[in-house]
Amino acid sequence: QGFQYKFGFDVQKRSYLYYDTNTRQDIPVEFVGEKTIDGVTVYEFSGEVPETDVSSLPNAQGQAALGTILTMPASWWGISGRGVEPRDQVTMHRYATATRTVWVEPETGTIVDGMEDQHQYFRSPDQSDDTPAPIRDFQMDVLKARFKWTDETVSNQAARADDYMGQLRLGNFWLPLILAVVGVGLLGVWALMW
Repeated sequence: QGFQYKFGFDVQKRSYLYYDTNTRQDIPVEFVGEKTIDGVTVYEFSGEVPETDVSSLPNAQGQAALGTILTMPASWWGISGRGVEPRDQVTMHRYATATRTVWVEPETGTIVDGMEDQHQYFRSPDQSDDTPAPIRDFQMDVLKARFKWTDETVSNQAARADDYMGQLRLGNFWLPLILAVVGVGLLGVWALMW
């Protein structure tokens, strides 16, 4: 249900649902503020993607995607300590979380800029007391980075939003005005012919 490539028309200063493709879920994004990008007024929205076990998201065959569940010896993971032997097979799942921020032109809903802080890591899905603490407490980062749209993309999106606003003004004001004038003129001609 959440927005992904574009918001709807007439965006308000409130929360919206935004679809996160990595975890396949809608997340609420909250209104943060207003600013101008390349001459276009935009609203900033930001939201947190909750920690999600990516192995629970099936691929086209209905299975966990490749690389989301990994079973290796404890020594391979670098796990040691009480209750763990180097050759113990340890299964880890990949988890993902993120902070997503988008800047949206409010009249047309065009997303002008975007940024996300991605964090993906392996950890044990079993956090019970039956699992040795060194395994429960272990976490290996797979990805921890900030991704932001390029300046060229932002400029293109700002120009696109400006063009869309022009089209809206044409369709909402100028065309009805021109049609009204033409209609009144035709009514006048019709009245003179009778």
